[in-house]
Amino acid sequence: MKKTIPVIIVLAAVAAGAFVFLKRSEPHRSRAAELAPAETIFFAQLPDLARSVQRFGKTSLHAIWAEPEMQAFMEKPLHAMPTLVQIREKWPQIVRIAPREAFVAMTSLDGTTPKFVAGMAFSGSRTEVEALMAEPRAELKKAWPAGKADLLNYGASEIEVFTWQGGTMADTFRGKWYLVANDLDLLKATLDRVDGKGGPALAGSETFKKVTAPLPADADMIMVAQPAALTDRLGALMAAAGAKPGAKDVATAAKSEGMAYAAKMDGAQMRDVIFIPGSGAAEAPLPRSTLALSDADTFLYYAMAVPAQIHLPESASMVLGLLGPSLEPMDKALAEKGLKWADFGTVFGPEVGSLVNWAAEADAPSALLALDVREVAKAKAFLDVLTGPSLGGAAWGQKEENGVTLYQMPGEGLTLTTPSLALTGKFLVLGLSPEAVQAGLARLGSGAATIGQSAGYQSIARQVGSPTSGYGYLDFKTLFERSYAMFRPFVVMSVAFSADAGQFIDAGKLPSTDAIGKHLSPIVFTQSTREHGTLLESVGPLTFNQTLAAALAGVGASVFPSMDSAMKFDPSQLLRQFSPGASLPGLTPPRPPVEATSPDSTPAPKPEAVPVPAQP
Repeated sequence: MKKTIPVIIVLAAVAAGAFVFLKRSEPHRSRAAELAPAETIFFAQLPDLARSVQRFGKTSLHAIWAEPEMQAFMEKPLHAMPTLVQIREKWPQIVRIAPREAFVAMTSLDGTTPKFVAGMAFSGSRTEVEALMAEPRAELKKAWPAGKADLLNYGASEIEVFTWQGGTMADTFRGKWYLVANDLDLLKATLDRVDGKGGPALAGSETFKKVTAPLPADADMIMVAQPAALTDRLGALMAAAGAKPGAKDVATAAKSEGMAYAAKMDGAQMRDVIFIPGSGAAEAPLPRSTLALSDADTFLYYAMAVPAQIHLPESASMVLGLLGPSLEPMDKALAEKGLKWADFGTVFGPEVGSLVNWAAEADAPSALLALDVREVAKAKAFLDVLTGPSLGGAAWGQKEENGVTLYQMPGEGLTLTTPSLALTGKFLVLGLSPEAVQAGLARLGSGAATIGQSAGYQSIARQVGSPTSGYGYLDFKTLFERSYAMFRPFVVMSVAFSADAGQFIDAGKLPSTDAIGKHLSPIVFTQSTREHGTLLESVGPLTFNQTLAAALAGVGASVFPSMDSAMKFDPSQLLRQFSPGASLPGLTPPRPPVEATSPDSTPAPKPEAVPVPAQP
């Protein structure tokens, strides 16, 4: 239970945002950073829910949600999935609360339980907030019957405190703020800051100002972390376990200033920004020369800078030696050609790029890796060593063709891939088959338009800063259309043969490819090194980070032992680990999942649908 109330606050704030938007249009001045203490280790904030919901109504995601085919498909899950049913039943209560802003701040990792304070500003009913919190309070007392409940006054506020063996939970109101913490002194200090008379706040911290300065001023979500404090805590735990961190590790932790993340809905697009402060000189823009190997069928492109100096640590050499043949013969072979590993960054670079193509008529995508070449002769010497017998294997095949040196790994038995290389006057190209490499060379020599010349690429590229360290482009529409068309029949078939999945999903109503794909557009990612740190930006219908998170979530769902367990997953099961015996009624299914009906049975009436915010 130690962490359940903050989770409820955030969920309630997001769910109620639609109502807030309909009722209020004036801007909200966020105060969360003024309430969190200066020593905060981790801070997360939703600054203005009304503004966020208004923006969401303009996004591509909302347009997909509003599609009639998507609404028809979601009708069954909305009435059958326990968690969605929960939200629908709590909806009227949350609407009457009308949250405006929410935050959570972790202030200490001392002891067995992290200290935190969380808060929610609201413009609606305080009575409804008290009613919403009454259930988790009751469950906490039920889980710890020997615990003690007290009421105490602090200024104009009445604090309800519950203490049990090894834990405390205290919550209160101050005006239109609801606050909760697992440390009474922390809660009192936060109340003081609400009145403008407490100790130093996070908003005044120089570190906070520095890491948030590059973020959008009107972000919809902000997160700030101070890794130094987390690293110090980890170091203390390691020391307690008998580990002895080196002086270099301690120095690195001491120099770490923090990092910040912000997400913003910007028209139809999502935008996120990550800033990691540091020292050093600004770098030159990334040339993105490897775009020359792309064409209209290239849906994924990623380029990154090659370090000018590459050093292989002794420890890495030892590990590689354990995993395979010794690197000593290769080092010797390089030395005979007047080269060493440290020369790699002066022979190749300044950029390495990866490209993935997927033509409409192709069954699967093909990939290429391309390296800029600075010195062709030395590059060929490197390749002669890397593809030669110096590691104990068979030498690669080699031939010259139209001024290009081609290398091909010898096939052994039945293999699905035959890695191949091509060295031109400008690039080293690597593919998983000779055909893929030849196709890349054909694009390079054809002079055909690259994706860099397309309107979609140019439009999205202008929305981010100039990259110096990394650059990514994803044609999300092409990726979705190719993959969805491929996997949709398998989803339909798997649901058709699963009675459990059929309780929650109507596979016959899966949206068409066009219903979703027409709202998708490219995604771009940039990484740039500046004088004061590293900035990572991404823009698209989903950002790179959000797409990765969604992909990982999909992989996670696929490893559940059955669709039934995935659909019945209750978040309170995860939260209970923080408080043995506690539960969250607000997230516990109020009724069992809908059972499959027999021909002579009568289905139960469906609950009223969840209201969806109208697009402004």
